[in-house]
Amino acid sequence: MQNRHKLIVLITAILLFGFLAVSLLTYRSSKLSIHEAIVINELPLTSASINSKIQEDLVGSIETSSMMASNTFLKDWVARGEKDETVIKQYLTETKRQSHALASYFISEKTRNYYSSDAKTKKVIENTEADSWYFKVRSANKPYELFIERNARYGNQLAIFVNYRMFDQANEYIGVVGVGIAYNKAQKLLESYEKRFKYKVYFVDKNGIIMLASDQDRPLGADIDNLLGIKDIHFNPKNLANLNIENNKIHTYQLGERAQNVIVRYVPELHWYLIAEKSETDALAGITRSLYNNLLLCLLITSIVVTLTYMALKRYHYAVENAAAIDKLTDLPNRKAFDIGMSVMMQDSQRNKTALGLLLLDLDYFKKVNDNNGHLAGDTVLKQTAETIIATIRAEDFVCRWGGEEFLIVVRDCDAVRLMLLAEKIRSAIQVANFSYLDKSIAVTVSIGAAVRLHDEGVEQLIHRADSALYQAKHAGRNQSILAS
Repeated sequence: MQNRHKLIVLITAILLFGFLAVSLLTYRSSKLSIHEAIVINELPLTSASINSKIQEDLVGSIETSSMMASNTFLKDWVARGEKDETVIKQYLTETKRQSHALASYFISEKTRNYYSSDAKTKKVIENTEADSWYFKVRSANKPYELFIERNARYGNQLAIFVNYRMFDQANEYIGVVGVGIAYNKAQKLLESYEKRFKYKVYFVDKNGIIMLASDQDRPLGADIDNLLGIKDIHFNPKNLANLNIENNKIHTYQLGERAQNVIVRYVPELHWYLIAEKSETDALAGITRSLYNNLLLCLLITSIVVTLTYMALKRYHYAVENAAAIDKLTDLPNRKAFDIGMSVMMQDSQRNKTALGLLLLDLDYFKKVNDNNGHLAGDTVLKQTAETIIATIRAEDFVCRWGGEEFLIVVRDCDAVRLMLLAEKIRSAIQVANFSYLDKSIAVTVSIGAAVRLHDEGVEQLIHRADSALYQAKHAGRNQSILAS
């Protein structure tokens, strides 16, 4: 029993270790594959795709403004004294339509007139907050500037304005041209990428200020130095002397238990950095669930295998025990089974205060049966004797092969009279039975010693008295039953 339990524990440990090792190795391999997929493929390709889509709107607006700034018709119109506003209005309206912009406009340095496709001409006034952007562009050293602001002229709508400095044929500064695009148009594009690919996408300028984002955790105008996690990576646009340093390099930072992979792509046309973040933890959620499912499946399979193994071992153990307690020739219990069964019957007799009888039966002149007919004939007689005894006694009585040609019968709830009646019944049944071997009849008789258990009498004493009665029956001439005194 103890060895069986040890074997079950060993099988369980081997199965659990094997399943766990395979599941963890598979998980680790999948985790590494996902990390490589994110770092090598997803982030670079997606950031490039986002960059190209953004350029369709933002860079396209820069190109539109650049073409306006080099337009000779517009320069000639300014040189002729800005006469006939209808002409400039038509030009700006057509530019707006073709570029799908929110607005297009021109501000003349000479007259300080603000010509627009959508509003009446007005003056830009220095030292006023509403017009301060013009004077910033006017004094800038770059060809153009991008501004994100709410402009009262366009319904106070948040927009991205591309302002291009314009020069005449003599390279003299003559004003600013530009177009505006709705901020939420670019923002919705970023939102679509975030929903589709589970990315955080946003733009920052060289000072680390967020210029375009759709994530509430990364609001417009926020400093990335104040964002959790991202501030900890080595990338910091504020400290980059060369804007191309670390372009397209993958960075990693930890946000609580979440591993974030980040790629930085410089967009020279905008003078901004495109930052795309992908949570490795979110990407691993699927294989983590698979790991848990695999572990549960492993536990289920282990339980089934261990249960089936335990049942098989138990059945085998039971079969071995039965084989050890069964006489192979007669299929009757043997003396080992008697030791086990007699203990139970003795306890039952004492508890219920019932009598317990014992019959010890021996075949008469069995040696002659073997000598005259052979040992196989003797074996057949023993089998047929066992069958006759079983057919004669009750189901609750116990019979076993005691050894050689002896049989022992334990009779429950039986006094001396009934015990002797049963003994005679068995003796007579055997005497009249048609025992044969190879069509040859064999006459068989038995002698029986009977004993009823006395108060507090042990098993050995009971068997001894029955054996003494059996000896008396043989001495008295055999083929008879005698009750022990």
